[in-house]
Amino acid sequence: MKNKFFILLLLLSFSACDIDYGVTIGCDPQTKEMGLAGGSFTVNFKSYVKWSATTKANWLTIDPEAGMSDTIVTVIVDSTSVSRKGTITFDNGYATTTLTINQIYQEPEDSLQLE
Repeated sequence: MKNKFFILLLLLSFSACDIDYGVTIGCDPQTKEMGLAGGSFTVNFKSYVKWSATTKANWLTIDPEAGMSDTIVTVIVDSTSVSRKGTITFDNGYATTTLTINQIYQEPEDSLQLE
């Protein structure tokens, strides 16, 4: 009888820990436009488990590149003379989400002409 009770208790403990990891990942913003001068911005990243961030764009720096649970991530964008697009993929082993960075020419605000 003890063995049956122990097995039942063990099975219940595993089912009580069932977390839907597919919905426990996200970043805000999911897209960011930056000027050619580059700069940095922060991303509010959400994950209930260990995660990592990667990019193939050598002009993007991610800090930190990995962590555990919710984190504020800083993205540094190098300056450039041409428009370009890069992505950062966040992965927690159960799901992924992507941040897209568009680095484009932006007209300076003080260049508005009055007629």
